Amino acid sequence: MKKKRRRVRTRIKVIGVLLLGYILFFAFTSIYYRDKWYPNTTVNSIDVSNLTYNESKEEIANRVNNYQLEIIGKNDISFKIEKGKITTIIGANGCGKSTLFNLITKNLKAQKGEIFLEGENIKNISLKNFAKKVAIVHQYNTAPADITVEALVGYGRLVHKSFCKGYNEEDEKLIEKALKATGTYSYKNKTISELSGGQKQRVWIAMALAQNTKYLL
Repeated sequence: MKKKRRRVRTRIKVIGVLLLGYILFFAFTSIYYRDKWYPNTTVNSIDVSNLTYNESKEEIANRVNNYQLEIIGKNDISFKIEKGKITTIIGANGCGKSTLFNLITKNLKAQKGEIFLEGENIKNISLKNFAKKVAIVHQYNTAPADITVEALVGYGRLVHKSFCKGYNEEDEKLIEKALKATGTYSYKNKTISELSGGQKQRVWIAMALAQNTKYLL
């Protein structure tokens, strides 16, 4: 009886040692080869793939210059906007830069091709979640004439706030930082109607900076 117990104990010890060895071996190989087995799948970029935009007949009828449509319709556009880098789109007047911008910012839908934000198709991203990662400064902007500069810049924080929730200390710091970075802090209490065209554009840039996103378009 004692011999049988010893044999059982011995087997248990052997199994335990083998199991421990297997765990240690697996842990070591997982750490050593993790870059090969599990490559980094994090994507920090906006990827445009084979993009084409064709306007409808109604849009064509309302457009004076159809040359833009012709160029965009013929070309599959592919490029990448990487986080932390400056990407510039250069082209002649009417070549489609604004249209391309509107496609990337979800203001227009592409007839062909796809646009990915950090690996996810922007079609599947809600406007609020998109705005948490991408800030946009349009060429032409409008705002109520009686709104102050500071209040307008503060709108950049709304995408991060829940309904009826006020600004916290972090929001105030980001708004102040954006005002100072754009040189608009000195007239933060002025209304938009009191500003020049250049000053207004600075305010819109400040609002985008206050949004505190990874990408600024």
